[in-house]
Amino acid sequence: MAVLGVVALVISIVIGVGTARDRLRDRTTLGLGQEGTVTVTSPAAYTIYYVGPVVARSRADLPSLRSRLSLRISGPDGATVPTRPYEAWNERSAGMGQAVAVRTVRFASRGDYLVRVGGLEGVPDEDAYVAFTESGEGALARWALTGVAAAAVGVALGILWAILLAGARRRAQRAAGEPGPWGPPPGGGPRAPWPGPAGPLPDGVGWGPAGPVVVPPVPAGYEASHAGSSPGR
Repeated sequence: MAVLGVVALVISIVIGVGTARDRLRDRTTLGLGQEGTVTVTSPAAYTIYYVGPVVARSRADLPSLRSRLSLRISGPDGATVPTRPYEAWNERSAGMGQAVAVRTVRFASRGDYLVRVGGLEGVPDEDAYVAFTESGEGALARWALTGVAAAAVGVALGILWAILLAGARRRAQRAAGEPGPWGPPPGGGPRAPWPGPAGPLPDGVGWGPAGPVVVPPVPAGYEASHAGSSPGR
């Protein structure tokens, strides 16, 4: 059982890594030059991608791309939600174009957020869009926590199984009359006969005479002094 829990942990982490690397399959998109609503069901951090014809070929092109997109987000209360530049170069192919991370944003509460996206000169609005995907770190963390929980449950079940197995073994030993590691079973059971003394006992020790009985001699003068005596006097 404990082994199964560890296996579940490893599988969960592997799945989490794969999910984090392919989050564009689960996304909210908005075309260039448009405004729309992004519905957030739980607080989380999101990465914002530009998806369309190739306009950035290295990290050095990201500041210009971010400025041209002029992305603005308003929260459910109407307040502006700040975004941060995505500093690393995170680009992948998307059909004949590219998907490149440009910004990150954290939605602190659930609700509907209004998003406005500017256009890009030289790129038709219908050929490109921005995609909001939950950051891979959050997805990986959830899968890892799931794996840890599964491993903990597996270890607990393994310990419980070991305890139940030990109890069943003790009951079987008592029923068969076999001594366990703690000594003979209570209430009887087969016992080895007492082997007797380890060697011969010395003369005069034991449960019978070790030789002929010796009668001590009568002291001198005893017969003369008691010759006329009779019992009762």
